[in-house]
Amino acid sequence: MPLYTFYPCKADATADTFVCFDLSDDAAAHVHALHVLDQHATSTQVVVWCGERKVLTRSAVHSDLMAVLCRERPQAGD
Repeated sequence: MPLYTFYPCKADATADTFVCFDLSDDAAAHVHALHVLDQHATSTQVVVWCGERKVLTRSAVHSDLMAVLCRERPQAGD
């Protein structure tokens, strides 16, 4: 499995730390980025790399908005 490096960044785009995880693919890294943000309360975004390839930059989502985004959507015809 590829090794992904997550850099939780503050508002000024600096990262004081990083964490690494072996993940199956980029899709798993996208999901894991949210967990990294949850664990680093002062971070406004997380930048993810796989080797020399930048995979993504994920911004933090305000908790009120997260509740809306996580709601189940009604199915067509409901």
